[in-house]
Amino acid sequence: MEDIRGFPNARCHELVGDRKGTLAVDLGHPYRLIFEPNHIPIPRKVDGGLDWTIVTAIRILAKEKLVELCANAGVAVVLVRELPNIGIGGATQWIAPDKALIQLRLRYKTDDEFWFTFFHEVGHILLHAERQIFLEIDEAQSKTVEQEADNFSKNTLVDTIQWKKFMSSGYSFSEAEIKQFAREVKVAPGIIVGRLQQEKLLSYTQRNELKRSLVWSEL
Repeated sequence: MEDIRGFPNARCHELVGDRKGTLAVDLGHPYRLIFEPNHIPIPRKVDGGLDWTIVTAIRILAKEKLVELCANAGVAVVLVRELPNIGIGGATQWIAPDKALIQLRLRYKTDDEFWFTFFHEVGHILLHAERQIFLEIDEAQSKTVEQEADNFSKNTLVDTIQWKKFMSSGYSFSEAEIKQFAREVKVAPGIIVGRLQQEKLLSYTQRNELKRSLVWSEL
């Protein structure tokens, strides 16, 4: 989590008062994400402060702003627990002529998969026919349609020109190089790792320590 503190304008900071023990990161005025370390016990320094360098997993406590932003655009976003033996990461459908529904599941419980799936579903809304229902695992749907949604998600998370520059840099995709590029494009390092794995530039066992784990909160 130490890397988040280096993101320009992120202003990742600990909260006080009745929210003591939680943290916030700015998403863009006036919105912010509220979360807490998902560790037992919470890693502390000798002086009692949070040891940011040890935090590798977080629990998101407030997702309302994401939901609110989408609702203002006519899109309802709901998080649904994954059903056993049904490998669906996300689904999208139009529920009215001017309103769409996105359902997300924490299928792999990592930040890269969550955000890739979210923007994949947004891609369906913006690019494809309103009367269709899009399921991430639906093999009957056009591969072209799914590829278009994949490309929309990838290019929204990381600009195409910046990605091509990263690819031509001659990097070995070390931890330091991935973190540096993530800071430059203002996304979490795990998102970069996920894309490198998707494009088979890293194996699915490499650099996973840079991904953030996501868990369901009962709050």
